[in-house]
Amino acid sequence: MKIKNLYIIIFLLLTINIFLVFRCFLSYNYLENNKIISIDSESETWCKIEESIKIVDWDSMYPLISNWSEIKFLTYYYKCSRLLPKIWDIVAYKYSWNINNLIKHVKVTHDDIVEISWNNLKINWELMKNSAWQEYIFSDGEIMMISLYISEWKIPKDSYLIFWDNINDSIDSRKFWAVSSNDILWKFEIIKK
Repeated sequence: MKIKNLYIIIFLLLTINIFLVFRCFLSYNYLENNKIISIDSESETWCKIEESIKIVDWDSMYPLISNWSEIKFLTYYYKCSRLLPKIWDIVAYKYSWNINNLIKHVKVTHDDIVEISWNNLKINWELMKNSAWQEYIFSDGEIMMISLYISEWKIPKDSYLIFWDNINDSIDSRKFWAVSSNDILWKFEIIKK
């Protein structure tokens, strides 16, 4: 009787193991022509990162990106790759009060240490700077707003502070606070010539 019970337990464990391995194969990522393709078994949908080249005709990311520069749009990058945005990523954010998506830099992730330093933020013990290494300047009201959400030197989980390259004023996290990864739509890469 003990041997029969042992065989049943071994059979059940093997069955569970096979199910788990099969489940892993149903949800995976692979590369096709250097693009990540993802199959999500829960939604049974294909996810494909689409690349396109665009000419910049706005100055919101100056001095990092100037007018008439070329940038590469990576549509669905974060959703399909299942990677999280990181500091210095250039992203598009879905801003509800604006018909156009906002292009910003990720400056703070939920893993970073955030400290208020007079009229700026220290991120991992360094003053926050733009791509030209200029320090940001925040008003007292902006600092007060940001301070409401910092707890034990961290921002909430799955939150990001995103900023324009303009150090003085912008429609960015100093106005609408932290954003969720669900609201970050695309990743951008600068095309160097």
